[in-house]
Amino acid sequence: MNIEKTEYSKGADLLLELKSIAVEKSKITAQRLAKPLNQKIGKAIYISDVNTVSNALQGQVPGVRIRGMASLYGSKAENPIYTEFQKVKFEVQVNVKYQLE
Repeated sequence: MNIEKTEYSKGADLLLELKSIAVEKSKITAQRLAKPLNQKIGKAIYISDVNTVSNALQGQVPGVRIRGMASLYGSKAENPIYTEFQKVKFEVQVNVKYQLE
């Protein structure tokens, strides 16, 4: 058995939601940083996201490891396949610049 790709079917939607949350968090952070300067933040003048998603397979497929029972137990193995799934990690980074008033 070969696994060529692992994918979360709602990954794109999840990434957009995480980016939205990150932008909201950037606004709160900017407001708190501007307050000691007796300034307020204005409009966002620049928004970008860093896309670090890579589909290239490097050695093991991230998140999935499948081994045949024979590789673990030799000739004493039965028919079932031992599967071990690891958590998939989603990460986003946004850069937002605001005007100061």
